[in-house]
Amino acid sequence: MKFPLVDVKKIGSFSDQLECTYNCIVLRQLLAKRNFNLVRKVRENWKMCTVHLLFPYIDRWGNLDFWSQIMQSTPQHVHKFPIHPIGRFKGACAVYEQPLEVTSYSHDGERIMHLDDRELRYYYPPTLNEKINLSEGYESFVERNSSIEPLNCLIDALIDRQKSLSSNILGGIDVVSWRGIFTKILCTPFARNDAWEFGATLWNVSTFIAEHETIYTQQNSRGVTPQHKKMMYWGYKFESLCTIAKPPSEIISSDDPELIHRKTSIVNTNIQYCSVARTTLGPHRIIMGAEVDCIGGHKPQRSNNPIKEYIELKTSKIIRTDREQHNFEKFKLMKTWAQSFLIGIPRIIFGFRNNEGFLEKIQEFNTLEIPRLVRGKQGMWDAAVCLNFASQFLQWVREVVVIDDPHISYTIAFRPPFKEIEIINAGTGNSVVAEKFLAVNTIDEDFFYKEDFHAPSSSAYFSSLPISPIIPFVHLGPSDSLDITTSATSLGRAKTNTTSNFMFLDFTYTFCWEIPCKWSANARIFGDCHPFEFREAAFASCISTKSPTH
Repeated sequence: MKFPLVDVKKIGSFSDQLECTYNCIVLRQLLAKRNFNLVRKVRENWKMCTVHLLFPYIDRWGNLDFWSQIMQSTPQHVHKFPIHPIGRFKGACAVYEQPLEVTSYSHDGERIMHLDDRELRYYYPPTLNEKINLSEGYESFVERNSSIEPLNCLIDALIDRQKSLSSNILGGIDVVSWRGIFTKILCTPFARNDAWEFGATLWNVSTFIAEHETIYTQQNSRGVTPQHKKMMYWGYKFESLCTIAKPPSEIISSDDPELIHRKTSIVNTNIQYCSVARTTLGPHRIIMGAEVDCIGGHKPQRSNNPIKEYIELKTSKIIRTDREQHNFEKFKLMKTWAQSFLIGIPRIIFGFRNNEGFLEKIQEFNTLEIPRLVRGKQGMWDAAVCLNFASQFLQWVREVVVIDDPHISYTIAFRPPFKEIEIINAGTGNSVVAEKFLAVNTIDEDFFYKEDFHAPSSSAYFSSLPISPIIPFVHLGPSDSLDITTSATSLGRAKTNTTSNFMFLDFTYTFCWEIPCKWSANARIFGDCHPFEFREAAFASCISTKSPTH
């Protein structure tokens, strides 16, 4: 929907009542669309901004209480989403659609992004006939920067994919983020001691969510012991030993150079292959990016959804006791299920190792069967609760994060004592959307600012509006029309016309819109009428929640 506005800087000092009424129609449509970003643009770009004229009427029309949020960037009060009682998230499970891949990309060993599949790996498990030491090569381990991953690469991939599409790739999308963030949300009801903090920005009606670096993430990073770091390496080494750079069908023998090379290759976590998928959780349409460990065979065409062929690789300590089995199912399996389920990966391969880092067992899990493995067990998690919680949480986020402005960020935090999630408006300067993307609009906002702008035909535009454009501004009889002068206090005499119309101006002071209207009995052409008396009648009609009576 495009909303043309009268540009006061071009027109000059003609009747502010006319400009006020015209822009109020437009702003009401922007508010109906919750496009607060454009409302802010109106405030920033118009000298005689209608927004300022609204302030005398805020108290009178209660539905305008959000204007204070639009007009300033100062932090607002804290919004809270309670975690307890967990039982309210039980019941019929929120529907989660099979994710569909929309694009993919790679990072090479130097962490350079490539918009292709060059780093996609293929699953080819090692044999356990000989001892496999997951510690081998630890001294030459290349670890990528541990700082929080911004959304830049994900947005870059979406913009590139957009070039080959006729429709807007983000059209209708409610939330855009990484799989890791959705995993934390999904697991929150049962991982109540895991603090996290996100930033959220509403941009072109989609909410972008990225992780914040906090004191908790810093403490976790500083608290990693040499042994913990080596255990993390075991997981990366297992991935390296389970994958190859070409399809398994091209492996000729057990001494194939590809199989020999992977045993001694340097583990470099800068290298990644990422899938970007589109899905729906309940009413929420989502795009997420996720690292993919490997694929089972040749990657099918995107139309056949290659996600169904992807595989998740994990390591865990070998299970020898009932307690260890319980902890594995309660914690490790829950997070692994959430990771794989969210992106739609059907197979999970676990490598079980001993305390010294030697691989002892490889076991495959079916992602969709994992919730049944833990169902009914004491103290276990519930997949339905996870999904229902995530759906209701996203609904709450979308109700709170309402200022559509790429420069504004909201902070979403779950921290001790872990009883509720909080959202505050963090103001400007901490947006999760990088500045370089703001010039790439997926919505044609600059339509309003073109030098050669002329209003479209009234029939096409107003037939698409959800509300009536009827406003008791002036009364025109069957033989009347208006000749608008540049005077700010008066209107010229009526000229002969054969229709009853309401006229708007273009930039050359000529009539450009003719809107057939029904007029209220007290509407009139004003000459000496007090401007505020006149303006009040106009505002009463175009701002009130109910359509004016005619």
